Amino acid sequence: MIDRVWVSDFTELPCRNGKAYAVAIMDLCSRRILGITVSHNMQTRTLIHTLNQACHVRRSRPTEPIVFHSINHLTPVQFEEELISQQRDQPTCL
Repeated sequence: MIDRVWVSDFTELPCRNGKAYAVAIMDLCSRRILGITVSHNMQTRTLIHTLNQACHVRRSRPTEPIVFHSINHLTPVQFEEELISQQRDQPTCL
């Protein structure tokens, strides 16, 4: 079912001055990228920014709640708190 399960991942991008990081959130069924952020550091706010992009896309077509899965170490406490906040503020988002 489209728009029921989201997955996230990140990758390191080599740059002249070090590394950059790309974080993406994708709908698992449609394979549609709902949000992507590139940053020179891997901080929780990078993932939160990407989550907000994905939620903005989803608000235009609210459906049932989704499952969010991250297969990496991008789920610190601050991010989990943001997920709970998004659920409270926009129940159709997460």
